[in-house]
Amino acid sequence: MNQPKRTITLAFLLTCLLSFFSPLGFSCTLVENNPKEPNYGITVFTTAWCPYCKKTVALLNNLNVNYTNCDIEKSTTAYEKYRAVGGNGVPLILIGNLKIDGYEPELIRTSIQKLR
Repeated sequence: MNQPKRTITLAFLLTCLLSFFSPLGFSCTLVENNPKEPNYGITVFTTAWCPYCKKTVALLNNLNVNYTNCDIEKSTTAYEKYRAVGGNGVPLILIGNLKIDGYEPELIRTSIQKLR
């Protein structure tokens, strides 16, 4: 009788541990606004508290493009990617080979138009 109870307890503890540590390994989220459109490799590095990050995400959603959103405070992997591309502030947007520091709506729009 003790064996099944012990197994359930172990499984429960393992699930709790994995859910606790999962944000550390979580990388980025693919946002598919338009499944018919290809992924142009657009990546935006953000934080939850940044108002310009929210504006950038809203702009990308309004442009109906697919992009990858990486919250650098919720993921060590996302933060490492951010630092690897020279991140020093948010939002940081990668569109093709172009790196955009900060909220630059016109530059974001024209860069995306060139990809289409």
